[in-house]
Amino acid sequence: MITVAKNAGFCFGVKRAVDELQRRIDGKSVGERIFTLGSLIHNNVFNEGLVRQGVTSVTVEELPTLAKSASKASPITVIVRAHGIPRETEEMLIALSKENESFRYVDCTCPFVKKIHKIAEEHSSPDKVLLLFGKKEHPEVIGILSYFDYEKLTFNAADELEGLAKTGYFVKINNKTPILASQTTQNLAEWKKSQEILKNYCTNSLIFDTICSVTEERQRDAERLSKECDAMIVIGGKDSSNTAKLYSVCKRNCPDTVWIERADELSGNLISCAHTKLGIAAGASTPLSVIQEVHNIMSEKIENFEELLDESLKTTKTLNKGDIVTGIVTSVSDAEIQLDLGAQVTGIITPENVSDDPSIKLTELYKKGDTIEARIWRLSDVDGIAELSKKTVD
Repeated sequence: MITVAKNAGFCFGVKRAVDELQRRIDGKSVGERIFTLGSLIHNNVFNEGLVRQGVTSVTVEELPTLAKSASKASPITVIVRAHGIPRETEEMLIALSKENESFRYVDCTCPFVKKIHKIAEEHSSPDKVLLLFGKKEHPEVIGILSYFDYEKLTFNAADELEGLAKTGYFVKINNKTPILASQTTQNLAEWKKSQEILKNYCTNSLIFDTICSVTEERQRDAERLSKECDAMIVIGGKDSSNTAKLYSVCKRNCPDTVWIERADELSGNLISCAHTKLGIAAGASTPLSVIQEVHNIMSEKIENFEELLDESLKTTKTLNKGDIVTGIVTSVSDAEIQLDLGAQVTGIITPENVSDDPSIKLTELYKKGDTIEARIWRLSDVDGIAELSKKTVD
């Protein structure tokens, strides 16, 4: 059974930016050139598709030269991504568009991010300190910080904030008001811990819940699904912050969790087709088409496995001690491997019957769905169990 998380794929902000860009591509005039300021979203599959449509990304440093090249015969449109941009970059775009009417920009910053910009700007004063929960190198965080002109710092985990408190930092700024906000895609559990830590040290702090509500729901969905499944696939760009959080949540609950960016990464059998409950979660920058492709591939794998297992179960041949048999792995632990041998018989292989090496770990060598050839050295018709030795066959 394969279950896709309810909130998998594009979030509101990303979908809004993607839809706007596609509208501009579909309606562009003859000679018009369209660019994105940096990658529109953290997804290489999607961005490669944009290049095929003639849309490439530019850097802030390239904007002045690009604006000068715009003309009536070849106008330029720059799309600002959902993560937003620093205040000084927006000021530059405004100035360049005023200087040359053939150069324009479309601000697709997510409204949730814009809200944090406004919070930072409205509270920017020398008697306040901005504490921002997020990765300091992330584009969204860089943009938010630009709207606060005074003392500010970032932290990426509750422990970092606790460590800061233990240095006496909050005693040093006891005459200032701490403003606590978060990057929209941060880990919800860490965010709650951070709030409690700040409340313990500062009674005058102002806390703004700025994690996107869709991000919260996405993480809760992943939490629930990963507890119910025996394997999880998390889809999203490797530099996507919200996908990283999803992977962390799923991996904590379900050890058999893998993180892929595109469907063709499944060719390496990262997830065994023999898992009975498979969940799929996807980051906010993952197109629906990629999610569907992953679902289709895994559905086909599971269907093929079930056909193979059915054929095995239909086998009616009699098994005897000394026979060399081939079975399909149905369960693996470091204590034993269990195989379906057909004929209503379960095969058992213990580590000493795999290798003379006492340090081997069966879970590192085998997984559900593998086929193993072994010899029957003990058979119980009553229990329907055959004890096997792979070592003797090898």
